Amino acid sequence: REWVGSRVCPGSASGDVLGLWLGSHPPKASPALSLERLGRDRVPATMLSHGVPPAWHGALVNAAFLATALVFNTFTAPMVKFTQQPNGSYSYNKACIYFFAELLKLVVSLVWCLWKSMTDSEVRAKLRFTQRDVLQYAIPGFVFFTQNNLSFVALQHMTNSAFQLLLNMRIISVALLSVAFLKKKLTPTEWLAILLLTNGAVQHQLSHCEQGTLRSNTEGLLVMLVIIICAAGGNVATQLVMQKNMDQPLMLQNAILYVWGVAFNGINWFYSVQGASAGDPAPAFGAIGFPEVSLIIFNAIYGLSISVILKQFGAITRTFISTIAIICTALVDVFLFSATVTVLEATTFVAIIASVFLFSVLGKPPAPPAQTHRYEGLPTSDPGRGVGGLTAGGDAKTGGKH
Repeated sequence: REWVGSRVCPGSASGDVLGLWLGSHPPKASPALSLERLGRDRVPATMLSHGVPPAWHGALVNAAFLATALVFNTFTAPMVKFTQQPNGSYSYNKACIYFFAELLKLVVSLVWCLWKSMTDSEVRAKLRFTQRDVLQYAIPGFVFFTQNNLSFVALQHMTNSAFQLLLNMRIISVALLSVAFLKKKLTPTEWLAILLLTNGAVQHQLSHCEQGTLRSNTEGLLVMLVIIICAAGGNVATQLVMQKNMDQPLMLQNAILYVWGVAFNGINWFYSVQGASAGDPAPAFGAIGFPEVSLIIFNAIYGLSISVILKQFGAITRTFISTIAIICTALVDVFLFSATVTVLEATTFVAIIASVFLFSVLGKPPAPPAQTHRYEGLPTSDPGRGVGGLTAGGDAKTGGKH
């Protein structure tokens, strides 16, 4: 306090006033930084901002989370391909894989909560939830469960190409639901970016379609409409319930969500064994080996990373990541599976990249001008006046006359 006051106006009353102000408004203590360790002639910006990390630190952490989610999203399809048989079939029960992935995510979340409750008193105080918390997480859990099971119904009424093509409509659906339920405001440029992203995703799907492969009937289109709403609504609902209580630890929220995930996927696994979902009973496990176990672990880590994206960034960002992964997955297929990229497919990459640039750079409103802190109001050191040019009985303009 004395050091800062003397540096602002040495030997003046202003130094005393600023010192008194700092004395009544002490900065937060920073265990890693101190004036003695840094030297009296050098004070970093982080010290003057009460120990807040520099701006680039948060941006770097955010970029790391987004890049991690993109990597896992990119390798989702290749990981599934590694578990396929030469004829494209699967030697294991897929419902079993989903169940154990949810169970692994639940175990990881519970272990984290238990560890923090024993080692961190501040986090332990926040590890609280109500019956309402448990019930509201059933909504996104059931929505995702419905989406996964309706996919089998939709594929009975349409081709796989038509299914993938229509599923891209979830991009616009996420934006509409975010505006309606999350009260998110999108600029015209951001809307244009979302439309361009949808166009790029649809164009990419069409670049692989042969003539006559896009077939569907009315029942398939109606089921597909429900799937699109579920795909978008699940992400928006998860974001909504997680962001209602930002102070609640993410892993606690994940644990509650994954309890429902384990329950719903357990039901799905049971009915797959009974033959209710596909007609013929499936084996409880099938041939489970190293590739299948790796897929379970991969899906668990991927799900945990997506929960971070939904809480910290939102459903629209998660949708952009999924679409950007189209480009990355195509590159992975080129290197791992000797696939080729056509000229038409490459143009879809341009559309997707342009949409990302529009949304993340051009679509954001301009930042307010930086405010410079000027000290015109600091008291002067005129010996004929009091602090700040005030006389003992009046102001500077009246010279003490009222």
